[in-house]
Amino acid sequence: MKKTYFIIVGIIIIHVSLFAQQNSNTWYIGGQANFYGNTNDILDTLYSSTTQSQTSMIIPNVGYYITENLSVGINVKYGIAHAVQTQNYTLTNSNKTNTYTYHTTSYGGGLFIRK
Repeated sequence: MKKTYFIIVGIIIIHVSLFAQQNSNTWYIGGQANFYGNTNDILDTLYSSTTQSQTSMIIPNVGYYITENLSVGINVKYGIAHAVQTQNYTLTNSNKTNTYTYHTTSYGGGLFIRK
């Protein structure tokens, strides 16, 4: 039951989105924040593997309304991901365990036009 609970919690994506709309000649700010966690298990007679991962990203943006129905802006993206994989092998006379750790940082940005 506890494992099922963690799997369900691991697949939930938290997504926060902020957005404000104004008249022409006004500035606005907004953005998104995302978090994702996951656990994968592989079980076999001679081999088992568990991978746990977490990913988070933040995307703030700022824009300016040129007219009442047209805005331009910029956004910046920054994200990090971390994963740990543990592999267990059952051999004839011994057991072997390998652990791998992965860490990724991503970033980017962009311009946008909204109508």
